[in-house]
Amino acid sequence: DYMYMDKGQPQHGVAHIQPLLKLIASRKIINLTYFAFSHETPKTYTLHPYHIMQYQMRWYLLAKDDFKKNMRTLALERISDLKDTGASFVRDINF
Repeated sequence: DYMYMDKGQPQHGVAHIQPLLKLIASRKIINLTYFAFSHETPKTYTLHPYHIMQYQMRWYLLAKDDFKKNMRTLALERISDLKDTGASFVRDINF
């Protein structure tokens, strides 16, 4: 499964859901810009998208960071400039 939904109807970040589901299903590496609370300026990431979930009225992307080799949870409403790199990845069998 690529998606989990909690009860409720969040509205922020929903424009990214369909493109991300397609990228997750086709195992495409993505680039995106993320505006984190903890940083004054946005950062660009290269990620392997694994899963979308909705929790407490917010949508999130769970993805493996291509550079740090760790998993990240990103709020969809803080994502911009979502792009398919054209490259594919092999999903971790332990996920």
